[in-house]
Amino acid sequence: MSFGQGPDLMAEKTKISSVCDQYSEAWATEDIEKFSALFAHTDDLVIFDGSSTYNGWEAWKNRLETSFPTAQDVKVSFRDHKIQINPTGDAALLTATEDVAYVENGKPFSFKGMRVTWILVKMDGKWTIIHGHWSVSVKD
Repeated sequence: MSFGQGPDLMAEKTKISSVCDQYSEAWATEDIEKFSALFAHTDDLVIFDGSSTYNGWEAWKNRLETSFPTAQDVKVSFRDHKIQINPTGDAALLTATEDVAYVENGKPFSFKGMRVTWILVKMDGKWTIIHGHWSVSVKD
């Protein structure tokens, strides 16, 4: 008796890591279509960003678009990411540290060490963010 082979977890982790790269590119180009390709377009999408909560793609899209006019030269990078995939290979958890630098009104800003948690599900064969949570650590 032989059983079907499960998902190639290393290959899936590589695909999930590329979502981080695509997210960074979306910010660098401020391209809402690139963001659109990364996030679920369902009411199930929930984003916790600082003290705000965004429910559904339209709410998150509006939040992103309001950031574009004020933030220029946005650079986003991820480090220390860990990816866990469920045994069936259709849901994953990503935790990472995110560093962001940008210019607003001619003045440079940066946030280092933001904590990020994403839950991704495989939709139509591609990894899609269904939940995101960003938080900034409080300095002692």
